Amino acid sequence: MKYVRENRFWTITGLETFILGMFFGLDNNFVDQPLHMPVFVKVVDDAPFAITLMIVGFYVTLISVSKHFTEANKAVVTFTLLFIWTFYFIIFLLHDIVGPFTIPRYTTIITGFIVLRVMVESIWGIPR
Repeated sequence: MKYVRENRFWTITGLETFILGMFFGLDNNFVDQPLHMPVFVKVVDDAPFAITLMIVGFYVTLISVSKHFTEANKAVVTFTLLFIWTFYFIIFLLHDIVGPFTIPRYTTIITGFIVLRVMVESIWGIPR
């Protein structure tokens, strides 16, 4: 319980990543493709991406609730989560810009806040 309390942010973010992978795995058309959208945007919710997200989310959750969450692991976790969530933020933002939407969709807003939260926690988080 000590490690869960210390690393609760990373545990929650790992679970969010795992759940995003589950959404992509269960709903193969989570990211639709509006007209004039690059083809690669349609591919980001296919099975390989979903499995990768679930593996990364499971790893982050597992490592953050154990005593093995060292500075080296924290650097790997931070880089991986920042890469994944920034990638999906850009994909969702591109989807909203190209699509016939007047305001950003909830997926863009949520992923933007997750990217911001990961950056803030990596900079100002509790030092070991």
